[in-house]
Amino acid sequence: SIYFNFPKTFNGTLYNFNYIPRQLFYNDLSHFFSSKPDITKIKNTFTTNILDTNTLLNRISFVPNEQIKPSEKGLKFTYTMWIFIRNTPENAMWNNNYNFKKYIIKKNASPDISYTPSKNTLNIDIAYKDELNETSVHTTTVKNIKQQTWIHLGVVLNGKNINIFTNGQLSNSSDVPNVPFIYNKNLYFGDENN
Repeated sequence: SIYFNFPKTFNGTLYNFNYIPRQLFYNDLSHFFSSKPDITKIKNTFTTNILDTNTLLNRISFVPNEQIKPSEKGLKFTYTMWIFIRNTPENAMWNNNYNFKKYIIKKNASPDISYTPSKNTLNIDIAYKDELNETSVHTTTVKNIKQQTWIHLGVVLNGKNINIFTNGQLSNSSDVPNVPFIYNKNLYFGDENN
């Protein structure tokens, strides 16, 4: 299942969030990147395309897990979204530590996408089983995220390889140390009380 938003969580806006149960390539991603949202069109009501933490403080929307279909061949997925991160200072009303990861989406690291305000980085976490058969997390980061502007994010997993695209450009690429462990769990937007 997917849950949209919790109170006091990621301070920003997601627009046109997509899950695709396969690997997308540049030509596919450029289709999503070609429709940048207009900041003036963000309203104080919930729509299917805009998820704004300021307008959803008391609402959690949810999509059944059965609708998040797995890849038909191998471990592959692509998440794309527009993100608008507000410039919130360290001395603002954070519900917990400014140094903590602020989750944008959370699915038991399969994947987790978060923002760390103190480091100004996006973090993409993927779970895997290590040599002791214990669950570990591989993190790929994107540094120096622009604030107060729309950023298009694409997260592409193809087997052990993860590629992160920002605004249509490859920002970081890494290999998970072992086969990713994709949990069949709910996907949450935000993280309650964080």
